[in-house]
Formats: sequence, structure tokens, C-alpha cells
Amino acid sequence: MLRDARRTAWHKGEATLRLHHARLEIHDAMLIFDRVVVEQHLTDEDEVAIYSKRDRMLANMKAATERQIRTPAPDQAAIEWKRRRMGDLYSTARISREEIAELIAADEAFLAAHPIKKGRAS
Repeated sequence: MLRDARRTAWHKGEATLRLHHARLEIHDAMLIFDRVVVEQHLTDEDEVAIYSKRDRMLANMKAATERQIRTPAPDQAAIEWKRRRMGDLYSTARISREEIAELIAADEAFLAAHPIKKGRAS
């Protein structure tokens, strides 16, 4: 049951992160479409507004990534995901490699203390 609670929290965080990433991708795709296909020319004010919005979206995605890293890992795959984030810290703003390493160590200790019970073989 402890792993299930972690799994639920992990999947909620994962869905939130995917949503913010998708929003950023859609924003960028629409901007490229407007510039290349429609050949829309933007004023300087439009450019500032567009990039300000993009900066907010990027900040939301980084915050969601940080929350996901801080969410207790339910399994080894989640721990590996966290390890990969140590290599691309551009995707976060306020988390260090040391903090991620500590979180991973805590996750590994939890998983070791709460192994998956194997059912009886028939």
C-alpha cells in the first residue's frame, strides 16, 4: 500500500509535467507556423508578449520538473528518471545535483525496505 500511494503521487506529478511540456511545445509550434507558413510579421510589442508568455510556460514546466524530482519514487524506473535529470539541470531552476542525489538515496532506501512481494507460484 505504501508503494501504491507513491505510485499515485508519481503519476499525478508525471501528468502535470507532461501537460506543461505539451503546452510549451504547442506554443512553439504555433509560433513557428505563424512565422513560416502564414508569414505573419510581429511588432516588437507582440514579440515581447509572446516571449514573456513562453518564459512563464517554461517556468511552470521547470517547477513541475522540480516537484516531480521531489516526489517519492515508487519504483526503479522513477529513480532512473531522477538520475537522468541530474544530467540536464537546465530543466530545473532551484534544485541541485546534491539534493537530487539525496532524494534518490532516500528512494532507494525506501524501496529496499519495502520490496515487492512475489505471489506464490502455481
